[in-house]
Amino acid sequence: MAKACVLINKITSMGALKSRWNHDINVTFRQEHVTNADPSQTNQNDILLSCHDENNNEISYDEAVKERIKDLQQADGRKIRSNQVKAYDIVLEFGDADDIEQENIDVSEWERRSLEWLKETFNVAGDGKDNVLSVVCHKDEASPHIHAIVTPVDERGCLCAKSFTNGPAALSKFQDSYAKKLEDLGIERGVKGSSAHHKPNRTYNAEKNKAAELPKPEPNQTAEEYYNMYQEELEQRAIDHKIKLDKLARNMRASIDKERILQKNALSSEMDTMTKYYDVIKKDYTDDLEATKAEIIDLKRELADLYKEHADLSDINKAIIDMEAMATLYSHQQDVFECINKIDPELAERWNEIQTLAETEYKDYLESSQYSEELDDAEYSELE
Repeated sequence: MAKACVLINKITSMGALKSRWNHDINVTFRQEHVTNADPSQTNQNDILLSCHDENNNEISYDEAVKERIKDLQQADGRKIRSNQVKAYDIVLEFGDADDIEQENIDVSEWERRSLEWLKETFNVAGDGKDNVLSVVCHKDEASPHIHAIVTPVDERGCLCAKSFTNGPAALSKFQDSYAKKLEDLGIERGVKGSSAHHKPNRTYNAEKNKAAELPKPEPNQTAEEYYNMYQEELEQRAIDHKIKLDKLARNMRASIDKERILQKNALSSEMDTMTKYYDVIKKDYTDDLEATKAEIIDLKRELADLYKEHADLSDINKAIIDMEAMATLYSHQQDVFECINKIDPELAERWNEIQTLAETEYKDYLESSQYSEELDDAEYSELE
């Protein structure tokens, strides 16, 4: 069964925090080469909690710790010493990939509960601020594990590591409470008194190189016997290596297949969105086209009506021409009148009287006709 494990490393210098940051930061695309990390699994890493300043800008571990403890003191009221424990690098783990498969462990739920446990256990500072500054999960190394950067600020608001890790009993309580948090996930408490610990990169690489050393000849062993033993050792190592490579290849194929499925689903979703958008545009275009056709038909009808309403324009033009001719005739008539007036003034006067009488009669006629035209049908009916 998978074993819950809590490991607490004390950090006293800002340089150590920077080194820790270089290992943890940007866990999706590591900034430094990690020998025991599987590049095909790096995209599975998670940032559960990141460091931020007052303006919510992401900052490094050393900057976050400086900001957290800048106004604090020791328990005795003195200033913080240069060699004082300023932060913990807490490692949480439960086993390797085989444990996950055998116990069917929900890694996402393990991450969530681990984050809860960290906050419940260490966010107890008297100044009301959080001690848990950063939490990242590495799934691309030999075993899934969590790194948490925590400042040891106690309930008095003092920077005091002894308030949390004062002896083996305190560490044992951490193991108990963490295991209790995970017990229904198929993860139990590790063996009490165990010396198991998370291996740093240098330790891991040293053990890896040592394991790669060839076996030494046994006493009184002949060259042929050693050669046969050497061959068997190489064959066994080749088999073990092939098994590891096959497992790595399966994991890589699974990761690639998963990525392909995600890309396919994303592309399919995008295609569906574009199709729906095209259908909407097409419908709007079709509706606009039909509306335009209807407007053209209405305009044609209005134009036909205008032609009908003004069909007598030619008669109007003819009347205008006749009026222009009459005006010309009147002009000639005036010339004749002036000639007669010179020869026979009495005749001219008589002519003028007749013309004046004719103009008066014509004016009365026009006024009478205009009045009749201004009457509407109802008024005209009443007059009748």
